[in-house]
Amino acid sequence: MLDAYALQTITITPKGTLGSDGKYDFDGTSVETKAGVLEKAGLFKRPEGEEVVYNKIALLKRGETVAIGDRITHGSVDHEVLRVNHKRGLGGGLRSIEVYLQ
Repeated sequence: MLDAYALQTITITPKGTLGSDGKYDFDGTSVETKAGVLEKAGLFKRPEGEEVVYNKIALLKRGETVAIGDRITHGSVDHEVLRVNHKRGLGGGLRSIEVYLQ
Protein backbone atom coordinates (compact mmCIF):
# COMPACT_ATOMS: atom_id res chain seq x y z
CA MET A 1 0.00 0.00 0.00
CA LEU A 2 2.80 2.43 0.86
CA ASP A 3 4.29 1.86 -2.61
CA ALA A 4 1.52 4.03 -4.06
CA TYR A 5 2.63 6.98 -1.90
CA ALA A 6 6.40 6.48 -1.78
CA LEU A 7 7.12 8.45 -4.94
CA GLN A 8 9.66 11.06 -3.85
CA THR A 9 13.39 10.41 -3.76
CA ILE A 10 15.11 11.13 -0.45
CA THR A 11 18.62 10.59 0.87
CA ILE A 12 19.16 9.35 4.44
CA THR A 13 22.53 10.26 5.97
CA PRO A 14 23.37 8.79 9.41
CA LYS A 15 24.39 11.33 12.03
CA GLY A 16 27.85 9.79 12.35
CA THR A 17 30.20 10.74 15.14
CA LEU A 18 30.00 13.66 17.53
CA GLY A 19 32.66 16.26 16.72
CA SER A 20 34.64 18.36 19.18
CA ASP A 21 32.29 21.28 18.44
CA GLY A 22 29.31 19.31 19.79
CA LYS A 23 27.80 18.74 16.34
CA TYR A 24 27.51 15.49 14.40
CA ASP A 25 29.86 15.00 11.44
CA PHE A 26 27.39 13.05 9.23
CA ASP A 27 30.26 10.83 8.15
CA GLY A 28 28.11 7.72 7.60
CA THR A 29 27.21 6.25 4.23
CA SER A 30 24.19 7.95 2.63
CA VAL A 31 21.36 5.84 1.22
CA GLU A 32 18.98 7.01 -1.50
CA THR A 33 15.44 5.61 -1.30
CA LYS A 34 11.80 6.41 -2.05
CA ALA A 35 9.38 7.86 0.49
CA GLY A 36 6.10 9.67 0.78
CA VAL A 37 6.89 13.17 2.04
CA LEU A 38 4.06 15.28 3.44
CA GLU A 39 4.15 19.02 4.16
CA LYS A 40 2.58 18.79 7.59
CA ALA A 41 3.46 20.94 10.58
CA GLY A 42 2.74 20.02 14.14
CA LEU A 43 3.99 19.67 17.68
CA PHE A 44 4.85 16.72 19.90
CA LYS A 45 6.27 16.34 23.41
CA ARG A 46 9.36 14.34 24.21
CA PRO A 47 9.16 12.07 27.30
CA GLU A 48 11.05 14.67 29.35
CA GLY A 49 8.38 17.29 28.49
CA GLU A 50 10.20 19.30 25.81
CA GLU A 51 7.87 20.50 23.03
CA VAL A 52 9.21 19.96 19.51
CA VAL A 53 7.89 21.52 16.29
CA TYR A 54 8.09 19.55 13.04
CA ASN A 55 7.24 20.71 9.50
CA LYS A 56 7.31 17.50 7.42
CA ILE A 57 6.55 13.81 7.78
CA ALA A 58 8.27 11.17 5.68
CA LEU A 59 6.67 7.74 5.30
CA LEU A 60 9.32 5.08 4.68
CA LYS A 61 9.00 1.43 3.74
CA ARG A 62 9.82 -1.18 6.34
CA GLY A 63 13.43 -2.24 6.22
CA GLU A 64 14.82 1.29 5.98
CA THR A 65 17.27 2.33 8.68
CA VAL A 66 16.79 5.77 10.21
CA ALA A 67 17.38 7.23 13.68
CA ILE A 68 16.79 10.45 15.58
CA GLY A 69 19.44 12.98 14.61
CA ASP A 70 20.00 11.58 11.12
CA ARG A 71 19.67 13.89 8.13
CA ILE A 72 17.11 13.37 5.36
CA THR A 73 17.58 15.35 2.16
CA HIS A 74 14.44 15.98 0.11
CA GLY A 75 14.29 18.40 -2.79
CA SER A 76 17.91 19.48 -2.13
CA VAL A 77 16.94 20.64 1.40
CA ASP A 78 18.39 18.96 4.51
CA HIS A 79 16.02 18.06 7.35
CA GLU A 80 16.83 16.71 10.80
CA VAL A 81 15.06 13.55 11.99
CA LEU A 82 13.24 14.50 15.20
CA ARG A 83 11.15 11.39 15.85
CA VAL A 84 10.78 7.88 14.42
CA ASN A 85 7.54 5.88 14.78
CA HIS A 86 7.38 2.25 13.69
CA LYS A 87 3.84 1.60 12.43
CA ARG A 88 2.62 -1.96 12.95
CA GLY A 89 -0.16 -3.89 11.24
CA LEU A 90 -2.90 -5.90 12.93
CA GLY A 91 -0.66 -8.97 13.14
CA GLY A 92 2.06 -6.99 14.91
CA GLY A 93 4.48 -6.93 11.98
CA LEU A 94 6.20 -3.73 10.91
CA ARG A 95 4.14 -1.98 8.20
CA SER A 96 5.99 1.32 7.67
CA ILE A 97 8.14 3.93 9.36
CA GLU A 98 6.85 7.43 10.06
CA VAL A 99 9.59 10.05 10.44
CA TYR A 100 9.05 13.59 11.76
CA LEU A 101 11.37 16.20 10.22
CA GLN A 102 12.43 19.78 10.82
